[in-house]
Amino acid sequence: MKRILLALAAVLLTACATAPERRSAKMQYANDGGVLFRVLPNVQSASMFFKNWQAISVVRLAGPGEKEQRFSVSPTTDGTTRSAVYAGTLPPGRYRFDAFSSQQCGYMCVSSSITMSEKFSRFTVQSGRLTDLGVLIQLRGSAAGDVLIAHTRQPDASATSEIVRESIPNFARLLTQPIGSWDEDTIPGAMSDLYRYSLVNSFGFVSPHQTKAGDVVYGSANGVMYRWKPGHHATPMDVGVRASIETTLVTSSGSWIAGGELGTLLMSTDEGRTWRSIRGALPFGVMTDLAQWRDQIIVTVLRGKNVRIYSADEATLDWKLLASHDLQISSFWDIQGVRPQSYLMGNMLVTTLPGRKLAAMDLVSWSIEIRSLPGAIQMFSASRDGVLRCRCAATIAVSPYESNDLGKTWKPSSASRFALLPAFKDSMHGVSYVGQWLAKGGALAYTEDGGKTWVEATKADVYFDNVFFSDDGTQAFAASAIGPRMISSDAGKTWRAAQY
Repeated sequence: MKRILLALAAVLLTACATAPERRSAKMQYANDGGVLFRVLPNVQSASMFFKNWQAISVVRLAGPGEKEQRFSVSPTTDGTTRSAVYAGTLPPGRYRFDAFSSQQCGYMCVSSSITMSEKFSRFTVQSGRLTDLGVLIQLRGSAAGDVLIAHTRQPDASATSEIVRESIPNFARLLTQPIGSWDEDTIPGAMSDLYRYSLVNSFGFVSPHQTKAGDVVYGSANGVMYRWKPGHHATPMDVGVRASIETTLVTSSGSWIAGGELGTLLMSTDEGRTWRSIRGALPFGVMTDLAQWRDQIIVTVLRGKNVRIYSADEATLDWKLLASHDLQISSFWDIQGVRPQSYLMGNMLVTTLPGRKLAAMDLVSWSIEIRSLPGAIQMFSASRDGVLRCRCAATIAVSPYESNDLGKTWKPSSASRFALLPAFKDSMHGVSYVGQWLAKGGALAYTEDGGKTWVEATKADVYFDNVFFSDDGTQAFAASAIGPRMISSDAGKTWRAAQY
């Protein structure tokens, strides 16, 4: 496998030599065809903040008496969180990728392009037709800085149709003609192996939930759910779509639900072996949160700057709209890229509305009250102690705040501004990860007085971006998206490494 990865690596970080001709999804010339593809970063540096999507350039190969031509195709993130959809019209001909948006240089970089190997797969554009390349999955190579790109041989036609209809309507007329894809004779022989490798190495640890057997299930970037039993290695389970899983749920009946970008909402009734769509009439968008209240499944859907809450009986899955909110996000004063999230607190559903609001909905009476946050939201949590917590920017600096009345009033928190929002097993005992300013690593910390004071327990040289308690409160977990995990059986005082 290592030899396969090295053979397909595209690793040179470089800038573009000449400016390519920009192409949009609008038909600029009568003879043009269209190209459509999606890039899914299955790597750590694709943060939910500071996305750095670049235009991707392609080269039209020279025919007899011609010169090569370079074109650029721009992205849209409509209906996505981690990935981006690229669409552009191009003159007929055979193409190769040139400068590729790699998402590899971190949160705050200006450019993140790599030069694609000329041995990478090629494609042909025909006049008046669509070339659909499906999903290109970026993943890490075996050496530091390596960037690998895997792709399917054939795209998902149903996904293509909806993406075009919802996000690229100018391409709708191209769907009436036969659709092309990769030039089969140019696909490297090891591409299928690399694609399989991308599935068993899906990045991330998202929205963990426990099963009745005590296993932890969670989502990841590449349409893979994992089942992890502490003390054992995690088992990947492909949900069948190449989309980031943003939220999961284990229902009271034992079903598993996975929701994510591009309208992904799937259910498994056999512990992840098979999956079926339960989206029904729900709109295209990002499924940001799942919860269960009594016998109702509640889903939060984000599309553009509108967030909607739906519910359905688990037995019928007939979705009904509970609430709709338009987000008010200042491009100057508020923190960009923050998604709305929903939290079930007894009979109340609390939904954050970036930049500076939240909606508190009484699920019994369906009454809704819009409440103010102490500043522009960056991070938010709600835990078993009944306290809402946010890292919010009242001015320029981001500081921690707490609310004991579901957001009616807020007060500054005594927690470090560098601490991950904590998890509590009851009103007094909680755990958190505390980072260090301009330093690598941090420490796992615990509190026994409801968060008034925190004690650093174990130094950590990785960033643990998910801390949580088991359902029965007997164990605390700290998980890193890149792999390492820790377990505590004494509410955070001592920790031990766990397999992953």
